[in-house]
Amino acid sequence: MKSLRKLLVAAIVTAMVLGTVGSAFAAVRAPNMVFTDIEGHPRASYILRTAALGIFAGYPVEDGKFEYRPDQVVSRAEFAAVVVRILGRSDAARIMAGTPTQFPDVPTTHWASGYINVSTALGIIRGYPDGTFDPNGQVTMAEGITMIIRAMGYSPMAEATASWPTGEILTASSMPTDKTNVSILVSQFVAADGCNRADVAEMVYKALPVLFLTGKDANNQWTYSDETLMKKVGGQKIASEIVKYTVQDGKTWLIIPSESDPVEIAADAILVGAENFADLNERKVTFIKKADKIIFAELLPDTTLVRGDYTAFTSPNKVTVNGAVYEFAATYTLRRNSSTMTEMADVFLPLSQEDFFKLTPKPAATLILDAAGKVTVMDIFVFNVEGMISNKITQFIDDKIVNSIVVGATTYEITSGASIVRNGQTATFADLKLGDQVKVALDGDGKVVAVDAINVVVEGYVTQASYDMASGMGMIMLDADKAIYMPTVGSATYERWEQIFGSDLLLQGAKDTTVPTTISSLTVASVRLGDRMEVTLDRNGRAFAMKAWERTVMGNVTAKSTTANKLTIDGTEYSVVTVGGDVFSFDGKLWSAEVFLSAVPVGTPVKVALNQAGAIRTAAVPVLLGEVIGTIDTTAKTITVKGSVGDQNVTYSLTDDFKVMEGGVQVSVGNVTDGMTVRLTFANNKVSVVTLAGTEYVTIENKRVYIEGGVIVQDIVLSDGRTVVVNNVTAYTLNGEGFDTVTDGFNAMAIKDAAVITYDVQGKAVGIDLFRAVPGKIATIGAEVVLNGTTLLPIQVVHPTSEWPISGWDGRATGFTVWVQVDGTGATALTRNGRTVGSTALRPDDMITFAWKATATPDNPRLNTLVAKNLPLDGTVVGKTVTFENGTMVTMLQINDGTDVIDVPVAANAIVIKDGVPSTVENINVGDKIKCNFGDDQAPVGKADYFEVTTP
Repeated sequence: MKSLRKLLVAAIVTAMVLGTVGSAFAAVRAPNMVFTDIEGHPRASYILRTAALGIFAGYPVEDGKFEYRPDQVVSRAEFAAVVVRILGRSDAARIMAGTPTQFPDVPTTHWASGYINVSTALGIIRGYPDGTFDPNGQVTMAEGITMIIRAMGYSPMAEATASWPTGEILTASSMPTDKTNVSILVSQFVAADGCNRADVAEMVYKALPVLFLTGKDANNQWTYSDETLMKKVGGQKIASEIVKYTVQDGKTWLIIPSESDPVEIAADAILVGAENFADLNERKVTFIKKADKIIFAELLPDTTLVRGDYTAFTSPNKVTVNGAVYEFAATYTLRRNSSTMTEMADVFLPLSQEDFFKLTPKPAATLILDAAGKVTVMDIFVFNVEGMISNKITQFIDDKIVNSIVVGATTYEITSGASIVRNGQTATFADLKLGDQVKVALDGDGKVVAVDAINVVVEGYVTQASYDMASGMGMIMLDADKAIYMPTVGSATYERWEQIFGSDLLLQGAKDTTVPTTISSLTVASVRLGDRMEVTLDRNGRAFAMKAWERTVMGNVTAKSTTANKLTIDGTEYSVVTVGGDVFSFDGKLWSAEVFLSAVPVGTPVKVALNQAGAIRTAAVPVLLGEVIGTIDTTAKTITVKGSVGDQNVTYSLTDDFKVMEGGVQVSVGNVTDGMTVRLTFANNKVSVVTLAGTEYVTIENKRVYIEGGVIVQDIVLSDGRTVVVNNVTAYTLNGEGFDTVTDGFNAMAIKDAAVITYDVQGKAVGIDLFRAVPGKIATIGAEVVLNGTTLLPIQVVHPTSEWPISGWDGRATGFTVWVQVDGTGATALTRNGRTVGSTALRPDDMITFAWKATATPDNPRLNTLVAKNLPLDGTVVGKTVTFENGTMVTMLQINDGTDVIDVPVAANAIVIKDGVPSTVENINVGDKIKCNFGDDQAPVGKADYFEVTTP
């Protein structure tokens, strides 16, 4: 069976579930594990799916291969271990291993003693009438079913149905999920046999989506929770869907219609039915998600994808797409713009069928055909919008990637499962380009569900241009051999870069760095011979959009003549065109050529665009950089900088409200000193801002990635609302550690990170040092000291392990000192075991997480928050309360740990060991000595799920 050649499973196998002695503690997955003995097995799919979830693993054989041994019979102890694992209670089993059980034939040394103790405490195991458990006995179907339905609370239903095992078997034959009822009985089981590993894999997998039974309501009707075994093992079963495959940031993803965001494929994911994940593109796939990643995917066979114009529907069961007629299967799914429709007539609403097929542009169809070539899914896309993409935007919104396109002046968000076709080929958002002519289908929320894009571009130099008044037809000739027609006046957009953008073109440079604004009033008559043209053709091969630009020159003004209208740049003299409007920029505004020539100082850098004759048609002065001569003259309000040509200095006037900025913060004029390099920003022919290099301390509130003018922009939003572009950052550090690449540093940045940003003289962020809440353990606590006028408590922190990958202010790899501010405004926020405390409550050996203040420095490393916990909790029970919430009993213990009295809520099904033997919460009394543990997801306090109690 070729589909089972690549069965990838992850994590090192330290022992095998349902294997040899001691095996049931770990059902982890092994790297590159290949089950050599399940090809062609009727339950191979169940085996692989449970392996992907980490419920089962295999037995290592030679050459790094593994056997699953599907026909090996399972013992009662092994089955008990499986049930404990799918309930997510393996940690409890480890703790209870080696403690006495209630069964005389299960000694404390038995490998499954912990699992059997947990199963007993949870009421899953009751043993035989003679008090034994028979751990090595074969599991029958009835026994296996009984253990599973007890684990999910179905014993009352089974007992109310019939006596054992009939009640259990009947209950297992129809159990509710969130969609329908399922049977967890094994389809190919022989009653005389014991359950084998393949049987158990099928039984467990079928049970994963079943809802837990909670009891009966006031009307004596059974009630269910939304808890499932699938959730217990951390997975989520997703229904079979048509997916798309994509690669982003070096990772592989599936775009799934029912998911709001692309789902990453885990590196150790199991793939069935295909050679690689790229083969899943545009195919129907069943998959399982865990920890927000795809861990299992199976390509469903015999599915075919058809795309094209939807031209007819023949009642009752045929559709015509691209001239071909397709018959519907017995059952099928209808969608319109990706929204499910009930009836075929709904597809045409709000139009009649006749009017529907007259739509322009034509509706498009995507069909999924089964093995017989019949339609199982039909999605009709009615295009609501037609135009040109003028911008693409990618943003992080609520930590999610949101892609949008701008068509005309409107921004449309693209759904993650949108159908995108470009020039007739399946495409992705990344493939869409500025200037693409598109048809767009929107769903009921106004979001894009389909894009049909075309972008055929012809480039060259204009050698001929003509316009026929009678026919309204324009024509240009590119490179003497490419004839391009513009259908009618105004039907194509014509964009002259220098006329549309003025200084923007000159400041930003290449034509692809600025998004044009459509100016449809210009016609082909505006084309000039020698222009470089880029023409986008429509679906009929005629001009849809045209862009023209000219040759540019950059340099320094070495001379000028206002009378002869001449400008000399780096020794070369150019004539200046003085007609054609205000397209000369000096101070952020456009001027006429005469004003520009008068205002621009000799020694100033400029960028100019030349026409075919070599004359300057547009010019602009970018933001100036210069070396200060002396200091700012606050009386005359002038600043002098060293000229960029020779030793000639240039003096510029300052506006009345000019500012000096350093590191994003306004500073004193006195910070500008002789010889310093500064950036000058102009307004109304005067300098309005003088910018110095510097640093600022901030808190990051958001980070974004988007496309602006064809350029990917990365920026961050600060706590005061300011936005800082970080494209120029060349180095990132996190808590003192650097990154291999700038991309790694930007990706590592998180919301609420404290940061120190370094700016260059152009006001660009060039370096970012991040500081994040990090874990540690208190080694020693020193005496309070006063540092820079603030009372601080020095705490020596050590890393939890020697491999902890980040270092502190002093750069050591295993320990450093942090400072807790104990007085004054902005003192460190402290909690310990869930309670707000003062610094005196902290203890050595407390496990902590902490975050630096945004204003922290190596000389003043103050903390913003510190959360401490000292678990497991050890103390004396001083109080106990029992309440009922929504019909559920809730127990709360008050435990004195010698420092404070802590309220400890008790988790449902908590395990209690009292005086060395399994017990219940009801047997915990005031005065008992007690130790308790908390689930990892309950820190710092939450609900305790394990208690060791000693009677005083």
